Amino acid sequence: MKLNKQNNFSSFWLGDSLENKSLIENDVDTKPKVDHIKLAGYQRAISNFVNIVTSKSIPVQFSQRGDSYTDGKVVTISSKLDDKLFDSSVGLALHEGSHILLSDFDFLKQLGSTIPKTTYELGISKGMRQRDIKEFFKNMLNYVEDRRIDHYVVSSSPGYKGYYLSMYQKYFNSPTIDKGLKSDEMTEATLDAYMFRIINLTNPNTNLDALPGLRDIWNTIDLRNISRLQSTGDAWKVAYKVGKIVLQNLDDTDRDETYDDIKKRLNQALQQSMNQQGGGRTGGSEGQRDMVNDYSVNRIKEMMQKYKDTNDYERLLDQVQVESRYLQDGGRVANMVERLYQELENGMTDDEKSDLRKKLDRALDCWW
Repeated sequence: MKLNKQNNFSSFWLGDSLENKSLIENDVDTKPKVDHIKLAGYQRAISNFVNIVTSKSIPVQFSQRGDSYTDGKVVTISSKLDDKLFDSSVGLALHEGSHILLSDFDFLKQLGSTIPKTTYELGISKGMRQRDIKEFFKNMLNYVEDRRIDHYVVSSSPGYKGYYLSMYQKYFNSPTIDKGLKSDEMTEATLDAYMFRIINLTNPNTNLDALPGLRDIWNTIDLRNISRLQSTGDAWKVAYKVGKIVLQNLDDTDRDETYDDIKKRLNQALQQSMNQQGGGRTGGSEGQRDMVNDYSVNRIKEMMQKYKDTNDYERLLDQVQVESRYLQDGGRVANMVERLYQELENGMTDDEKSDLRKKLDRALDCWW
C-alpha cells in the first residue's frame, strides 16, 4: 500500500481516504460540506487510541478552538481533523491520554504550596506577581512532564512513535519556530524569551547561548536521559531547578515596569486629590488643611523618587499608605494604595494574604 507522505501512519489504517479524499467535499456548484460520517469515523478511531494507551474508557472531546488538554478525566483535542497533518492529531490525543495514565493530578493541585517561600520572594524581586510565579512553575513542570511521558510511551509502545514524530514536527519544528530560533529575537532575559527557548529545546535549531543560563537548563533537563524520571514528583524536582535558573537570570525589566505603573497611578491619585481642594487659599482651618495636604503630597512625591533607583515598590506603598492618612481627600490616595495592594496580592492564598498584611501592619506600626 502506498502511504500518504504527510499522513504515513494514519493512511495505513485509514486506507486511501486521507490521500485521495478530504473530510470536506467540495463540489463546483455547492458550498463545501463536511462529511460527517467520515469525520465521526476519524474521531472514533482517535478515541480508541486513547482508550488503548490508557487501558481506560476515557471520553475524548473535539474542538477547533482553544488548547488541547486533559483534566485527568476527559481528553479535549483542539485540532481540525481535516488538517493535512492528520497524524499530529493522533499524536496529540495519545499525548493527552498518556497524562491520565502517567501524571499525578493530585500533585499538580498542590503545586503552589510546594514552591518555597524564598522562591516566591525571588520572583517578586523580579517584578512577578504571586499568581504569575505559580503559573510559571506550573508551565515548567508541564514541559518536563510532557517530555517524560512522551519518552515513556514511545519507548514502551514503539508503534506510536510515528504519531509523536508528526506531532513534534507540527508544533515544535515548524518553519516559524525554526526562524525564531535562528534569529536574534527572544534573546533578552525576559520570561517570554525563556519560555520560548525552553519549550523548543527539542528543535535542532535551538541555540543554547541565546540566553544566560540556557545551557545550564539544557544540562539540568538532560533530555537524552529523561527516562531517569519515573514520576511527576521526579519531573517536579527538575522543573523546579530549571525555574530557579530562569528567575536568577531574569533582568529587572518587569520590576521597572511595575514600579513605573505604580508611580503613574499614585501621581494620578495625587493630582485628583489636589484638584479636589479647588479655588484659592483661605485662612483659618481650611488654610491649615491645605498646608497639611500640600506637605503630605510633597512627602509622597519624595518617596516615589527615593525608591525609584531600587524599584522598591513594596517599601513605597508601605510609606505612602501611612502618609495618605493625613490627606483630607476623601480617602482617594488611600483607596488607590489599597487597590494596588490587592493587585500585588492577587493569586495568593488566604494564609499568604494574612501573613503579608501582618507584615505590613508591623511596618506601619514602627514607621512613626
